[in-house]
This record gives sequence, structure tokens and C-alpha cells, in this order.
Amino acid sequence: MPCCTYVSENEATLCRTVNDKELDSLLGKIRHKTGRDWIIDSIEYKRLWPFKSYYIYQLRILVRDTINRGIAEYQIINFPPLYDPKASSINHYVPYGQICAYLIGYLGNPEP
Repeated sequence: MPCCTYVSENEATLCRTVNDKELDSLLGKIRHKTGRDWIIDSIEYKRLWPFKSYYIYQLRILVRDTINRGIAEYQIINFPPLYDPKASSINHYVPYGQICAYLIGYLGNPEP
């Protein structure tokens, strides 16, 4: 069953461009191919290490609009667990590489 969320027009506008040229290019290509509005939102975590500096890592969530255009309903793309097969299959926020791999795979797939 798909997981959906509602995104305001302001939120969608902020998420339509990404601060990464490659990812932004892939988003443009997939929007052109599908005719759908795909957006990527990201969150940053700061992990503190004892007696060391901190490490900031960023996770992203990929969503696309549903059939009900104009209602701002977006489907969240769910990803399988990356490292632990016993982990939860509800995995929305994923690293950069998984988002890129999904988009490249989607773009490489011929139209049905």
C-alpha cells in the first residue's frame, strides 16, 4: 500500500530544486519523461563523537504527485533496507546514492 502525504505549494516549490547538479538534472529528466511533479526533501543529522568533532549526514526523501493533481497529494517512494535485511521495510529517508540509483533505473526503463 502506498504511503501518501500532503505538501503545501510553498513546500513543494522549495523542494523542486536540489543543491546538487547531478540530482537536479535527474529530477528534470524524470519530470520530463513522466509528466509528473517529483520533489526531494532532505533532513540533516549531526552526530557527535566523544572527544572528536561532529559529523553531519544528510538523508533524502523522494516523493511524486499522485493522480489527484491540484490537491497537493504526493506518494512517498519507499526503499528496501540498505544494510540490514531484518530492518523495517518502511524506509522513506535514504542516502543520496539510493535516490540516484532509483532515478537512473527509472529513466533507463523503456516505456511499457
